[in-house]
Amino acid sequence: MGVYNSEQKKMTFVKMKAKTSDTDLTPIFGIFEKVGNAWVIGKVCNALSGELTGIEHKTYTYEGEEKNSCKMTFADPDGSVTVVESGFNNMFYNVLNALAHNHEGTVSIELYLGKPDANNKQYPRAAVRLNGEKTDWKYKDDSIPRAKIQKVTIGKGKTKDVKDDTEVVDFWKQVIENISAEL
Repeated sequence: MGVYNSEQKKMTFVKMKAKTSDTDLTPIFGIFEKVGNAWVIGKVCNALSGELTGIEHKTYTYEGEEKNSCKMTFADPDGSVTVVESGFNNMFYNVLNALAHNHEGTVSIELYLGKPDANNKQYPRAAVRLNGEKTDWKYKDDSIPRAKIQKVTIGKGKTKDVKDDTEVVDFWKQVIENISAEL
């Protein structure tokens, strides 16, 4: 049994996650399956491919806070469709930056854990290929807005860093709109 749209094309729903869990930092594509009355992540994989046929920005409320996500739709030559949803995070921004550069043809996205840095920390990475060739970014690092960090006083002599990523989110929402307009 599979999931089908109104045109009887097979659909797969996938969540792109920058980490598997709080203790496992491996990025994954989690494939949703219906268990009883609920949708849960069943199988996981680290790569997918298809022709990008749609992209849109979404917002939702989680624990009283507005969150941003993106839904990307990929079509396969056999007519099946994969819908990928991702929250806004650095790994996803890398995917968007590559898709903004070029998205015509078969897009392949591979998720992996990068090599340890000087502090032995590893970060999730995404390799984007178009028709088998590595895709460059459209926006260079110095042209992408950065989150602003402010120190806020929370008590006697205590401060807390508060991140304002409004400019960053607005930038990537515009990139999503631009890609969508080109499809």
